[in-house]
Amino acid sequence: YHGLKISRPHVQNKPTSRKKYRSVGYSSCVPYRCAIFYNSGLRFSYGFSAFKEGKPYLCSHMLGIDEQYRSQRIGEKLKFAQRDIALAKGYDLMVWTYDPLETRNGYLNLTKLNGICDTYVENCYGEMEDGFNKGLPSDRFEIHWYINSDYVKHKPAITYTNAVPLAEVTFDEQGLPHLKKLPTKSLTEAAYSLPVPKDFQQLKTQDAALAREWRFATRECFTQLFTAGYAAIRLEQHEQWNTYIFVKKQTLPLGGN
Repeated sequence: YHGLKISRPHVQNKPTSRKKYRSVGYSSCVPYRCAIFYNSGLRFSYGFSAFKEGKPYLCSHMLGIDEQYRSQRIGEKLKFAQRDIALAKGYDLMVWTYDPLETRNGYLNLTKLNGICDTYVENCYGEMEDGFNKGLPSDRFEIHWYINSDYVKHKPAITYTNAVPLAEVTFDEQGLPHLKKLPTKSLTEAAYSLPVPKDFQQLKTQDAALAREWRFATRECFTQLFTAGYAAIRLEQHEQWNTYIFVKKQTLPLGGN
């Protein structure tokens, strides 16, 4: 993209194959560009048509913002611009993936956009060699953004103030965070919460082994929640860690989805 710096450029990942798209749920992919460029390519978003069980949707595959223009709500604006295009084309669903331990993305996708996630994909893209992903399985949340639903258009209030915590964060002598799971019999409460690191990239730099522990421990929790019918709906930001909120998917006004 003509010099746009959206990741570490010195490492190249292998192109994602059509077979890999199918393995993460994109049963059929049709090349369809939905790209937006501003100011000589300082930010963009890109998507393509996909089908699952005969239903079309827009796979919002990439979004990039030059480093010097981040934290200015540009990502949010790009997603809404892409949503307008998708609605005009007749779509009512957009889908994309992100690393659930990268909580800046989680805050955008869940809290700002009102996307939801009830699908966890283990090692979604295989082994990746770029600086953000190297050394860990490329686990991903699959975000479903029901762009024509009341849940997205009107953002109804969802009650989760009494969310039951599934774990807590403790800190060692070096000040590094550890996940301590709490006893849980069965997943039947109206809402649950799960803490995650405040800055996962920094944690990887400080203690790679601990970062792997977080990956596998949270993988187990996320998978159990989604299997039990819960969906991630919010990412709450706190001073020392962040917290995901989960409610029963069937309680959300998603337009019959």
